[in-house]
Amino acid sequence: MSDSTEEGARREGAGRGRRTRKLLTIGAILVIPLGAATVSLVLTLMAVDPVDLRTGAVWTLYNGRKVTIEQSYFTVEGVVGTFNVEWDCPTCDRAVFEDLDAAMRVVRPVLRHAVVTGELGRTDLRNEAGEKVAIQRLRAVIGVPGSIGAAEVLVTDFSQLMMWDLGEGEQSFRIVGTMNSEGPEEGRMFLSRWAPKTGCATLFGLEGKERTASAREMAMPLLRLMAADELWRSVPFVSAEGMSAPLEQVDWVGVVIECAHESCKPGNDCPVLQFAVGERYADLIRPGMR
Repeated sequence: MSDSTEEGARREGAGRGRRTRKLLTIGAILVIPLGAATVSLVLTLMAVDPVDLRTGAVWTLYNGRKVTIEQSYFTVEGVVGTFNVEWDCPTCDRAVFEDLDAAMRVVRPVLRHAVVTGELGRTDLRNEAGEKVAIQRLRAVIGVPGSIGAAEVLVTDFSQLMMWDLGEGEQSFRIVGTMNSEGPEEGRMFLSRWAPKTGCATLFGLEGKERTASAREMAMPLLRLMAADELWRSVPFVSAEGMSAPLEQVDWVGVVIECAHESCKPGNDCPVLQFAVGERYADLIRPGMR
């Protein structure tokens, strides 16, 4: 065995030991089936052998933040494949993982990076029967200071990773369904959906050019934030040929404002009006642009 092979085996064995000790510790685990609105705390033991275990990688997220990944690996249970990522969060409070939204704000950037950069496809994953296994789940294991065991988050709906919370206070926005696509003219667009908490009643009361102008006024603060954060660097490009790597630059930044009428009661399946607003990226970053 060569020196490099010996070192690789030693690292894998060390990683497997750390994983086993951490995951065999019974702890509170936040399971998030993101198609549902419930969060439950359960106790679990990890007893599945890891596949393609890698340790010590440093991932650079879309905003330049670096995260040291203690280890990442695949597990297979029947026909279900899971990609597992473990890292420490020195600034996290365990109470964060008792709330779905707060927990997802911690894990979303890291898991999204794994999806966008192709980590999920780095190995040919198969079950014991030799059948190819698709990755259907993402599992985050986060080390939290002063905590016995690790907090865990299980994500089953990958579309929920393409969500951002931008801004603060009254100027805060949650955007979903983000994608890079062809723009309205020549060029490429970063597009998202936004359901504002206020302002929809005004749009319903307007028509034509007045409605268009009001929708643009509502959207401009959000479009500027999206342009400033360059979110497209962490979103696949979608075209008629399928999905490909994120874009380094876009020509357009757009948002579809989604408004349900104020008469719609919560929980009802009401029609939603959509108002599309798009601006050139160069104009959004130009000082004094209105």
